[in-house]
Amino acid sequence: MRFTLLIRSIINAAAITTSKKSRTISISSKPPILLEPTLSHSDSVLVLSLILRSRQEICRFHLNLQTATVGQLIDEIKQEDADIEHVHIHDEKGHLLSKSYTLKSLIHSPFTIQLNQQKIFLFDPINKLQIKDTTMRHTKIDGPSTEDTFCHEKYSELKNEANALTIQLEPLEKVKNKLANICQRYTSRCIWYGLAAMCFQVGILVELTWDVYSWDVVGPLSYFIGYGTVMAIHAFHLITGTDFEYMTLTDRLFLRRFYREAHCYSFDISLYNRLKNRLFTVHTDLARLRAPLPLSLPVPAHPFRCKNSGEELSPLDFFVNQPVSYCSKCTSSIDQNHQSNIRFNNRLYHTNCFTCGICHKNLSDSTNTNFAIHNNEPICAQCKQANAKICYACQKPILTGGLITFDTNVYHDDCFRCSQCQKLLTYETTLNKHNSKPCCATCYDKKFAPQCSQCLKPISTGKILTCDTKKYHSDCFQCDQCNKSLADEKDLYEYNSKPCCYQCYNQRTAPECAKCHKLISIGKILKWNENKYHEDCFRCHQCNKSLGDASNFCKHDSKPFCSECDAELFAPRCAQCAKPIIDKYTAFKNKTFHPNCFFCVKCHRTISSTEKFYEDKFGFVCSTCGT
Repeated sequence: MRFTLLIRSIINAAAITTSKKSRTISISSKPPILLEPTLSHSDSVLVLSLILRSRQEICRFHLNLQTATVGQLIDEIKQEDADIEHVHIHDEKGHLLSKSYTLKSLIHSPFTIQLNQQKIFLFDPINKLQIKDTTMRHTKIDGPSTEDTFCHEKYSELKNEANALTIQLEPLEKVKNKLANICQRYTSRCIWYGLAAMCFQVGILVELTWDVYSWDVVGPLSYFIGYGTVMAIHAFHLITGTDFEYMTLTDRLFLRRFYREAHCYSFDISLYNRLKNRLFTVHTDLARLRAPLPLSLPVPAHPFRCKNSGEELSPLDFFVNQPVSYCSKCTSSIDQNHQSNIRFNNRLYHTNCFTCGICHKNLSDSTNTNFAIHNNEPICAQCKQANAKICYACQKPILTGGLITFDTNVYHDDCFRCSQCQKLLTYETTLNKHNSKPCCATCYDKKFAPQCSQCLKPISTGKILTCDTKKYHSDCFQCDQCNKSLADEKDLYEYNSKPCCYQCYNQRTAPECAKCHKLISIGKILKWNENKYHEDCFRCHQCNKSLGDASNFCKHDSKPFCSECDAELFAPRCAQCAKPIIDKYTAFKNKTFHPNCFFCVKCHRTISSTEKFYEDKFGFVCSTCGT
């Protein structure tokens, strides 16, 4: 079936080539510039025009509509532009299409081509009537095609076979899953029993070593046990032919138990394997028919032969040995055996199509042989001068010789000089910039490079480190006290306006704690009674409670006390309840009372400070009870 389609393509292409020789091809002086991607086709050839952003040009891709796939289109796009890393093609619903998907099926509906992060939408695909017209032309030449009928019949046959195999496998799958569960439990038990035996052996050796015998006696015993284990592993390898590994051992235990259980349950393993292999093959064939890559279809019985000699040809010889190529300008076919053509920049052109990319002047005659390349297209000498880049130094076009780019500006080879001493910088390895102009290393160091505050030399290369508006070399950025390098330090300190390391800064500037007599380098500094403390060292003298966050604390004999200890030790006590008085109190005859403890002994009512009262041998009596 595939060879029939190829015969149709050759006959049709030959007919079109013959017809093209009899007519004159006219090329307009200003062809339209394609601003959007387009699709077109000529007979069985699909022409896709894309604008590759990195190259800023229109590229046309020619693919065989009957045999090409999405994967071939992706490979040609990547080969055309090396900057494109990822190419994906999605259908109108956003589904990613596989590489085996044919272009014949793709162009029947809108699709999207994604180039790296750029998405190109093709909303106006080729009309289906054009595809049908192409098929009708092939049918008129070689008769009706039976490819679709063959695929449909084969698909139905494989689908029915897959359903029948699934029905046969259903009861076998249930028995197989049951046996697998039994064997998995057996394998797990064997592995755990082996681990328990090894732990028991280790326990016996430890007991003999520490309690019964010395290491001199148990050492040889351990050696023989280890040597015996190695011999057992080697014997396992010789007998089974496999390495002694965890997965190998568990698989062997599983399979031995599985075959034993299969015999007990009358489970035919060979039948099950044959059905599973056949079902896999059927599903693979169904997948090939759903994504009909032409080279994966069955080869027809009749051979493909040469028209002139009658020699039988393989499909690869037919595709490789075709003398027909396509013009990069008009996208029409070029018969390299009968038509004159020009190869330029790895592209083929008709002689009449090899024109200047700007003014469209023909470049194939002898008078316009002096042409150049502009955006991968040939241009004439006049357009080359008109579109040449301007040198930043002399403001003249760069037509011949090399071109040097520096800070987005271009220069002639001879114009690329130091802006201060006019020294030629074409072969210099170290360049500097000042006001967007090139500068040699000598002039830059003398006039513009910052000066190191340590060695007083210019900093022309390397990293510049700054401390207190002063600049240093990486090697010169050291501690002013101990000369330790500070280039890789995250936290920097200054002492007398010079860089200082953490240790030296603490020794010279950090205050001393009055409690622990250590330097306070990190954390909050608490000042009290002309002394400085760590936040954790400032504690109550009596109960050692931290006073770092306390707002109320008292001082007695130049020592801090918390409010609780101050009340317990130094506050006046109530003459009635003998408890310390912290807030307001009532005083009578050099005695102090809580306001609630100064009450009438008869009615137990609190006596206010403005009320009259009497005193007897039992206590205080209010004015009401005393009358």
